Amino acid sequence: MQHDWYFMLIFFSYSLRAFAALFWGIFQLAIYRRSIQNLPFGVIFTVIGLLYLRNAFIRLPALEACDVYNPLSYLVLIFIAPFAIFYVWFAFEEVHSKKDYLIHFIPFVLVVLLWGGVELSAAPHIPFCYSINELLGYMQQYPIYVIFFLLLMVVFIAQVITYFSIALAKILQIRKIYKSHGLSVRPQTVLIVMDCIFLIYPLVCVVFMSYNNVLLFGVIFSFVIVAAITTVSVLNINLILPLKTDLGFIEDYQYQNITIVHTETIDAEQKSPDEELIEKIITLFEEKEIYRLPHLTLQDVVVELGTNRTYASAYINRHFGCNFKQLLMRYRIAASKKLLQHSSLDIATIAYEAGFNTRTSFYRAFNEHVDKDLSPSEWRKVRVKEQVQISL
Repeated sequence: MQHDWYFMLIFFSYSLRAFAALFWGIFQLAIYRRSIQNLPFGVIFTVIGLLYLRNAFIRLPALEACDVYNPLSYLVLIFIAPFAIFYVWFAFEEVHSKKDYLIHFIPFVLVVLLWGGVELSAAPHIPFCYSINELLGYMQQYPIYVIFFLLLMVVFIAQVITYFSIALAKILQIRKIYKSHGLSVRPQTVLIVMDCIFLIYPLVCVVFMSYNNVLLFGVIFSFVIVAAITTVSVLNINLILPLKTDLGFIEDYQYQNITIVHTETIDAEQKSPDEELIEKIITLFEEKEIYRLPHLTLQDVVVELGTNRTYASAYINRHFGCNFKQLLMRYRIAASKKLLQHSSLDIATIAYEAGFNTRTSFYRAFNEHVDKDLSPSEWRKVRVKEQVQISL
């Protein structure tokens, strides 16, 4: 009876590992149109799930010992390793050429060609191995197979560490920029956690594949993998993206009602001698998105412009048709409207990302400048419904 329970536990854990990876992979692929960064995760987890399913069929239900020498598993891992850096590119909306993507698959192509050469060689095939230690024991008799397998491990581990380091450096850089501007660093913190999981997860996989005949270790490994995949997937779904280093990830098509005010005031043929000043103001608000700073004051803008408070205030009134606080509110409201319509962020996050100090101040401003009868969440539902009807 005890043996039956032990068998059922192993069967359940190995099956759960495969189906959890497949579920999250297919789910991420299904929603990738909402956020493009879901695409790399969808590919990674789907391929991993299929690999786990294959391995489960090999081992289950007889629970036979597995051959540690399994190049196919490493070839699959080497193939999907570049998707980790692709995720970062998509997350930060970096534009890359096809060459930039394909170059990361060079290690995969090389090891596949090498594997073909090893299989076509006249060398006798390496016997069944129960662990990495036993595999290393065949170094003298079967050096080609052992060296090739160790090379696969080294290539994969090198990829994991390299991609982890590149991603972490980029995330920390952007986190520093956001923090210096007083913006929320929660998204970058979430990315750091995900990056660390993706460092630990594949390294644990290497250990498991080297000693995958220790059944108790296999059960523990299976539950750890399910937890890691689920954690990363949930964090990714709730992640605020995109995140650009220039703080320009909110497009300015929502600001047409703002820019029209000053373009109508300034005659294109008879520009004011102080045109440079107005260009600086526009740059601060539309390119640097300075309005996102929660505690922004006119004095902060004056310092950036290199002028005096009285002159800047009069200039804003004359060319934008409103005072500084009203101009600031226009940009913040426009930004919050776009986030409500084109993101799945919660209301509190939207308020903070748009530059409001508190959720209450956001609600008050929204009711005053957008819709006095609807809350931001209600307004969002109406707009989303309208967009769906238009698309149909």
